[in-house]
Amino acid sequence: VALIVAYFFSRSIARPLSSLSRLIKEIADGNLNADFSKIKKSNDEIGLITEEMQSMSSSLSTIVEKIRTAGNTMSKNSTDLNETSNQTLSANNEISRAVQDVAEGSTNMANAIADINNSLETMSLESEHIDTLLQISKNRQLPFRKTASQ
Repeated sequence: VALIVAYFFSRSIARPLSSLSRLIKEIADGNLNADFSKIKKSNDEIGLITEEMQSMSSSLSTIVEKIRTAGNTMSKNSTDLNETSNQTLSANNEISRAVQDVAEGSTNMANAIADINNSLETMSLESEHIDTLLQISKNRQLPFRKTASQ
């Protein structure tokens, strides 16, 4: 009789411990949604350990989900930052091209102004030369006019 009672008593402890051990292994392997319903609820130490393991599994699942959400948010923010960076780079390139165009236009304008100044200087010299020739021509005609009028 004592052996039969001992056998059933040890079985009542061994089965839940064996089931709990399998669930702990599942959790360790990454299954945070292990099914604790197969373990008979009890008010002894094994029941208490089972409840705490179920609570721990649920907490770990919540933590993993928060980490996953944070990772997704970081990934989206990284993508957004990369896109913003590319847009900024593109805008900087456009600004650089615009500055180069302005610099090129300024250089062309300065060259055109230098050409105009050279042309004006040439015109001024030619104008002075024409004026000198006119003066010489007038001076030569004056004696001729004086002789013709006398």
